[in-house]
Amino acid sequence: MRHSEFREWANAALGDPRQVYAREAGAPLDDPLVFMPDGAALQFREAAQSGDLICPVPGCPSPKLTTRGSETRRDHFMHVHAPADPEHNRSYTRLATQRLLRDWAEGQDRVVDVHEAEVDGISITLLVRLSNGSKVALCYVDTKLGADAWEERNDFIRSKGLAVAWIFALRRMYFATPDPAEPVVEDPNRTDHLILDQPIYARMRRTGSWPLLINLERQEIGNVIKPGGSPAKRLGFEPPVSNRVQHFTAYGLSVCRLCPYGIATPAIKEYTLKLSSDNWLR
Repeated sequence: MRHSEFREWANAALGDPRQVYAREAGAPLDDPLVFMPDGAALQFREAAQSGDLICPVPGCPSPKLTTRGSETRRDHFMHVHAPADPEHNRSYTRLATQRLLRDWAEGQDRVVDVHEAEVDGISITLLVRLSNGSKVALCYVDTKLGADAWEERNDFIRSKGLAVAWIFALRRMYFATPDPAEPVVEDPNRTDHLILDQPIYARMRRTGSWPLLINLERQEIGNVIKPGGSPAKRLGFEPPVSNRVQHFTAYGLSVCRLCPYGIATPAIKEYTLKLSSDNWLR
């Protein structure tokens, strides 16, 4: 992950409300969304302005879109008339994230079923069943979640025989870069980058869970990795000066895969997830 790519993650975490997904007009709500790669604003403009591509949020009061491209910002869709509802962007992000994860999961070799679910009143973003019969709950978090509440929810879901992958939205409460005044030196040519530690991440480490963050625009997920641990050493990450930060590394969803223990990435592999799961069961 290059320094410039890390900065794109950081910029997205600041809450830029741009949209990079649209829906084909008249298509069933369950159909895959249309993704705009960076640099493709002109390619999608006619379809958007003609009404062939619309806002993917069901019931959007002003679904008509156009596109915007520039040299300083990522190309994206934008509403011709911006919705007045301040929650519209969160609804869009939640819908697009669920659709991205679903499309990715359905394309995995081991997966036989993907659907929304509820386990004794607890909503699960997606429940995935694998060919060996194991089930993985994909839990997307885009609101504030305390460490105690997370642990209670995690323990309950796992007590039902499900593996859990916790996937956090790009919000400052989950992805924040260190204060420039902190004694952290960052070399643009290095591949390890740092984000501030969070109470929920500390609790997850103690219970053997691996937090993930998701970037819709880049279609990537990122691992939060403890400095000095075995994965950090394997990846060649040097421990930072500050003890308030964690390593962060991201990968395209195309090189990540579902396994019976969660979502394996090139950084946190299936055997690491299995070991964490075994330790929790003890």
